[in-house]
Amino acid sequence: MVIINSTDPEEMPYSAICKEEVLQAGFKARHMSPPLQWYVWVIIGVSILAIVIIAANVLYWRFLRPKDPIDMIAQNFKLNEEEKKLFSNARDKLFIDETMVEVDYNVILGRGASSTVYKAIIKGIAPSLRPKKELESAVSEDYIVAAKVSNQFGREQIEELIGEIEAARTLENHPNICSMLGWSTHLGAPCLLFESMELDLLSYIKSLRVESIDTTSENDSLSQASVPVSEHYSVPDFDENQQKIYLQILWQATKGLEYIASKNIVHRDVAARNFLLSRSGVTFTAKVADFGLCSNVDENTNVYRSTLNKRLPIKWLAIECLVDRTFSQASDVWAFGITMIEMYSCASELYPGIGLNEVTDFLKEGKRMEKPEKMPQEMYDIAFSCWNEDPSSRPTFLDLRDQFETILRSKDYGYLGINENDQEEIDAKSIDVTF
Repeated sequence: MVIINSTDPEEMPYSAICKEEVLQAGFKARHMSPPLQWYVWVIIGVSILAIVIIAANVLYWRFLRPKDPIDMIAQNFKLNEEEKKLFSNARDKLFIDETMVEVDYNVILGRGASSTVYKAIIKGIAPSLRPKKELESAVSEDYIVAAKVSNQFGREQIEELIGEIEAARTLENHPNICSMLGWSTHLGAPCLLFESMELDLLSYIKSLRVESIDTTSENDSLSQASVPVSEHYSVPDFDENQQKIYLQILWQATKGLEYIASKNIVHRDVAARNFLLSRSGVTFTAKVADFGLCSNVDENTNVYRSTLNKRLPIKWLAIECLVDRTFSQASDVWAFGITMIEMYSCASELYPGIGLNEVTDFLKEGKRMEKPEKMPQEMYDIAFSCWNEDPSSRPTFLDLRDQFETILRSKDYGYLGINENDQEEIDAKSIDVTF
C-alpha cells in the first residue's frame, strides 16, 4: 500500500517520491469539494417551484381555463364582432353563473322555432326577480325553474334575448307576467331562466279537442295527407264550467297586457302559445310570457315603427302592422282577438283557406275571420271589436278587462274581490276543472 499523505517525518521523502511517480504515471490528485451551502439548496428549490407554477399557469390559461361565456357563444354560433359586442352589452344584466344552474335535458317543457325549454334548477342563490311569494324568503334553497336554451343563435336571436332581458328589468314583478329570473349559458349556448309554469295556453286548448273516430279503410289511407287536421277532431261544446275557466284566463291575460301597455311596451307576439298556465286550486293562474319581440313605443305617439325585416306571426298581426309596420297597444289588442278565436276553435287553422301572402289583401277588403261554431256570440263580438281597421276605435286592455269582469259578475261565474291595491282575485271554489 502506498501512503501518499503521510504525516510521519521519516516517511515524507518516500511519500513525495511516490506522489511524483503517481502524477507522472498520468493520475491527478483528487481534491474533495466543500459541501453546498444551505442557501444554494433554497435557491434551487425556489427556481424549480417557479418553473412548475409558470408551466401550470400556461397549461391552465391555454387549455384548462373555462372560456368566457361570450367567447364560447361567439365561437359556437359563429358570431361576428358586431353581434358579439351587442350580446356582451347584456352580460352583466341579470347574469347567473353557469355553475349555479343545472339543466335537465330529459324533461322538455316546450319547443320553439329557435329554442327548447327544459326543466332546470337554480342552486343555492336567490334570483334577481322573485315572482312567487314563497320565493321571497328563499335565499339559499334550490328551486325549479324553466330554462329556455337556444338551438340557433344569430343577430335576430341576440336582439330577442336582449329584448327579454330589458323587458324583465322594466316590468319587474306582476301577478300576470311570467318573470325572467336571469340568464346564463349552458354548454356554450345562451340560457334564459324563467319561473316555472305547468303548461302553455295553446297546449291546454288542444287538450280539449275531441278526437274523431277513424273509420278510414286501408284503401283510403293514401288520401289522408290532403285531409285538414281539423277534420281529425271536433271542438267540444263548452259547458258552463269551461266558460268560467276561459273567462278567468282571458280576464287575467288582459290584466297582464294592460300592465305591459302601461310601461309603454308593445308585446308584438300575443298568441295562445305565449300565455302560460299553472293550476291554482281548482282554477288556473294565467301569465303573459315571451318578450323576445317586445319594443318600447314612442312616448309622444305611443307607436313603435319597425324598420327591420323580422320573422313575425303574420296571422296575428293587425292590418297596420302588415301595411305600415307600426305597432302599438292597439295592435296587441288585435292579436288578443285572434287569441280568443284560437281558444274557442281549439287551435284550429286561422284564416282557413287563405295563404300568408293573401292575409293583407283579405283584411284590406274589410273581411275578418268568421265566428267559430262553438264560440258564444257575446265573446265573438268582443273579439270582432278588436279588429277595427282604425286602431283608435279598438278597445284598450282596460276596456277588455272591464268587459270580462262584467260578464263574470253578471253570470255569477265567481266573485271578484277588489282590495285597496286593486288586486282582484276570483273566488272559484265552485269551479270543477276537468280534462
